[in-house]
Amino acid sequence: MIPVRLELKNFLAYRSPDALYFEGIHLACLVGENGAGKSSLLDAITWALWGRARAKRDDDLVHLGQGDMYVQLDFEQEGLMYRVVRQRKAGKRGVGTLDLFVVQQNGDLLTMNEPNMRQTQTKIDSILRLDYETFVNSAFLQQGKADAFTVKNPAERKRILGEILGLDAWRVYEDRVKRQLKTIRTELSNFDGRLQEIQAELAKEPQYLREKQQAEEAYAQAEQALNAAEVLLAEVADADSNLRNAESQRATHAHRKQTHENDLGTVKTQMTQRREAIAQYETIIATAEQIEAGYAALQEARDRESELGKKLSQLTDVNARYGNLEKQLRDAQAALENQQSELEGTIAVLKGQINGAYETELADVQAQIAEMEGFEKQREALSETISQLKQDDSGLKSMLKTLANEGKKLNERIDRLGTSDSDVCPLCGQPLDEVHREQVLDELTTDRDTMREQYKEANQRIQSIGDEVKDHDAQIQALGDKIAVLPRLRQQAGTLQAQATQAQDAQVRLTKSQAELDIVQKALAEGDYGHDLRIQLQQLDEERNTIGYDTDEYEAVSTQRAEFSSYEQQHLQLQVARSALPTEQTALDNLLARQEQLEKAIADEDADLKRLDEEIKALSVQVAVKNQRREEVLKQRALFNAASGKLGSANQQLAALEQLRARRATIEEQREQAEQQQALYKELEYAFGKNGVPTMIIEAAIPELETAANELLGRMTDGRMHLRLSTLTTNVDGSQRETLEIEIADELGTRPYEMYSGGEAFRINFAIRVALSKMLARRAGAHLRTLFIDEGFGTQDDQGRNKLVEAITAIQDDFDLVLVITHIDELRDAFPVHVIVEKTNSGSMISVR
Repeated sequence: MIPVRLELKNFLAYRSPDALYFEGIHLACLVGENGAGKSSLLDAITWALWGRARAKRDDDLVHLGQGDMYVQLDFEQEGLMYRVVRQRKAGKRGVGTLDLFVVQQNGDLLTMNEPNMRQTQTKIDSILRLDYETFVNSAFLQQGKADAFTVKNPAERKRILGEILGLDAWRVYEDRVKRQLKTIRTELSNFDGRLQEIQAELAKEPQYLREKQQAEEAYAQAEQALNAAEVLLAEVADADSNLRNAESQRATHAHRKQTHENDLGTVKTQMTQRREAIAQYETIIATAEQIEAGYAALQEARDRESELGKKLSQLTDVNARYGNLEKQLRDAQAALENQQSELEGTIAVLKGQINGAYETELADVQAQIAEMEGFEKQREALSETISQLKQDDSGLKSMLKTLANEGKKLNERIDRLGTSDSDVCPLCGQPLDEVHREQVLDELTTDRDTMREQYKEANQRIQSIGDEVKDHDAQIQALGDKIAVLPRLRQQAGTLQAQATQAQDAQVRLTKSQAELDIVQKALAEGDYGHDLRIQLQQLDEERNTIGYDTDEYEAVSTQRAEFSSYEQQHLQLQVARSALPTEQTALDNLLARQEQLEKAIADEDADLKRLDEEIKALSVQVAVKNQRREEVLKQRALFNAASGKLGSANQQLAALEQLRARRATIEEQREQAEQQQALYKELEYAFGKNGVPTMIIEAAIPELETAANELLGRMTDGRMHLRLSTLTTNVDGSQRETLEIEIADELGTRPYEMYSGGEAFRINFAIRVALSKMLARRAGAHLRTLFIDEGFGTQDDQGRNKLVEAITAIQDDFDLVLVITHIDELRDAFPVHVIVEKTNSGSMISVR
């Protein structure tokens, strides 16, 4: 992993500095005054890649007074350019985002995000092939944590070395082998259980042979009994069908007899009806002379009534037209009277409108409206002022909260610095003399006093805003009471304006309406209307006199017609009787002949039914015998089937034994293969375990790590110190256990690492950490060809510093980028490139020289 470009926003000491480009930088130092943000740049890199930094919470990384932060890192990995963008929004419900891209050659971004941040982080770890803990224990010498690897216990040191060497893969292999071994053991257990089951089943073969012989004998006996029963059943096989045929014939004859009896009843009913009809017709024909005379008188009355009805129809039409004309004449008079009433009402209303006076009242109302609208504008201006004051109040309260938090942090830093008597700064871990301590205390105290003054001013302004808001609210309330009548005044002004306009129009309309009223009143008084209607009424009076309709004559004719009206029905009945009597007599003769035929057919059907009853009785006896013999056949067939089933089952059991023998041979072959696999996987389990290949890799890596560390340590101590790494140690009982002990040899002898302190301990730490970084750059697929060194020079004297710089210069070719952080000015010239961090009022800024 080689950093290419770093962009920050609101991250720790940085607001929005220019992006930092690493291209062309091989060996450089990062310089700047204390608190400028040198270490923050490396925090930005680790936070972008792993979401981890020195702060306990992400919100602590956000620049003071800001609500969010943003870090973008472009880096090269195995020939590809990647971009990681991590953002954070601070607060109680703070949220973060993480985006991963591949930067293509044309500059386009290819999104590599997973469904959530956790999975995207896993992908980044996979691309880098290392996690945060491995990084900070090897290639990143953090400020005050150069001994992060050496101070860990031996087991933890060995674990970290294993991660650097990529031994996690061997644990994965070991777990896979163990799971496969468990599966094989389960298979072997299943094979053994199945073989036991098969052997138990094969032991039953003599029993199955005896059962087969018994089944064959029972089968032969059952077959013989079944054949004999089937012969007896065949003798009466047709009894059922013969009985069904006889019963079907009897049902047919019974149906025919019933049909004949029904027909005979119908014939007798029809004969009675014919005799009654003949008697009625003969009675009507006997009164024929009287019926014909009455019918002639009825026809004469109808003719005279028809003539008078035509005249009545003409008279009715004339009367209807006369009544319609009278109605039209009345309607014409009513229309004139309605017009007269409407004109009188209109004139009264117009006079009322003309007599009203609205101009003076309208002017007074308009003056009141103008005054109220001025009050309304004053109230709106006060409301806007209150809104702005409340916004200022909210901003000041937020600032008070921020100042309180920052003041608390400043007090804590002042207390820590003031109470510490160490020569190392408790805030940044750098060497600290008394002059520097006082200088820093003065700066922190000045910052605190400034914050307190800001806090006091903000509080005073908040109180002032509260008083102003109360005063403005009172004024708004008073103005609101005054302008409450404004809607009513506007409505009243509209009404008065409309009334004034109407009064002007009313005078013109009054003159016109008075002229129309005079014309209508004259027409009503003189009857000067409906002239055509009056002429038509006179003509209808003359037409009515010429019709000559007599009401008395019409009533006498109607009475005569009513008296003889019954003869019309009697005349019709007479005609029907004369026509139908011969037909009825013929039909009666035919019915007598049909009665004789049906009585003979019924007698024949009774004879057939008697014969079939005797035949059905005999066949029923045969059917009972057949049922008994069928039951016997079913019984023998069931016995035969049972014997056949037992014989088949016996044969299947013996055939199954042969299949089991073949299955046993297959399982034994499979079991042998499983045992061979088990032996192979046991060997792999040992090879992949901690005593196998991983131990061999660590044993092979230890000399390389010792050589690289001793090369640097010898360079920094003029060959005075030499370290050795031991992977085994002897217990009290004489047994050995795995470990990773660090032993240091110098002119005083060999001692454990824990016996060294100060500058010597730092040189040992530095040598081991650089050796681990070089190993990480070449092994485990991590390809981390970058080394970060944050401070550490404060523990060295001038000669020690020079030796460290020489050592860093000597190892630079093993890395693509070496970045050293220092605040010691004398060391700047030892590095060809300077990355300078400077404090400004708008946050720290970065420049490269």
